[in-house]
Amino acid sequence: MTATGAPTRGRQSETTERAMVVVGGGAAGEARAAALQPSDRADFNLGQPVPLTEVLGNINKLFTEDTRRLQENLQRREADRLLLEDLAAGNFTGPRYRRFEDELAAYGMAVLRGWMHSGYIFTP
Repeated sequence: MTATGAPTRGRQSETTERAMVVVGGGAAGEARAAALQPSDRADFNLGQPVPLTEVLGNINKLFTEDTRRLQENLQRREADRLLLEDLAAGNFTGPRYRRFEDELAAYGMAVLRGWMHSGYIFTP
C-alpha cells in the first residue's frame, strides 16, 4: 500500500513510492526509481574498479592530482602486498629474497648518505 492508500504492484511500485516520498512528491516525485538503477549494459559491473582515465576525466580538475596520487599510492601498496606474498611463499629465503635484501640495503644506504651529507641525521 502506498502513502496515499493506493495498492501497490510489487517491489518496483514500492521502490518508486519511496522515491516519491523522499523527493517530496509533485513533479520531482514522478521520477521512477528504475531510472536511478544501474544500466543493464553487459559491460557495466559495479564490482569492477573504474579505470583511472575514466575517473580523472569525470572529476573536478581541482581533485585530479590528489586522485592520481592516491591511485599511485594504492598501486604501490598492492605491489608491496604481492611482493610480500611472493617472498613468504619462498619462506623468505633463496635468490629472490637475497635480491630483495640487496635492494633494501642499497636504498637504506642512499638515504643515510643524504642525511649525513645534509646534517639531518645529526639534528636533535
